[in-house]
Amino acid sequence: MSPPATLRVTTPEETEVEEGVVEQWTVQSAKTDDRLIINIYEHLHDTSHDLGTDPGLIKDGVEADLQRLLAEQIETLGAGYSLIRREYFTAIGPVDILARDGDGRTVAVELKRRGDIDGVEQLTRYLELLNRDPLLARCGHFRRPADQAAGEGPCQRPRNRLRHPGL
Repeated sequence: MSPPATLRVTTPEETEVEEGVVEQWTVQSAKTDDRLIINIYEHLHDTSHDLGTDPGLIKDGVEADLQRLLAEQIETLGAGYSLIRREYFTAIGPVDILARDGDGRTVAVELKRRGDIDGVEQLTRYLELLNRDPLLARCGHFRRPADQAAGEGPCQRPRNRLRHPGL
């Protein structure tokens, strides 16, 4: 259920008590009539701890920090990955991280605080542009994981491919 939502804890109705329900939680969407009803049949353990005053959400770091950390640990993308450069400038804007995978194929990484379709479309535009560069595309065009799973080799279908670990 998408936020915002509220949680309401209630005593179950008599028929539900007869079925063994001891407590009922209702999660209700604030924007729609969507609701999730959870029946609790047994409490095994219930503990609470005072954590003090809520400090609130504090933003720590920026995209440049994420780029630096990933560039320093590029192998987290997979075995054999190597960094080409951060902030690789293209005609349509900078690619956050440009790398090579273990097979020598070029990989573009776009970092976003929130993942949504705009980020995917931006990465797709970068990859279409990068695949036109013979020094970057080489034999192994950018590929989707689905193409890899299907056993498609690096040069079997020479057209623009999208390769991104999160897609």
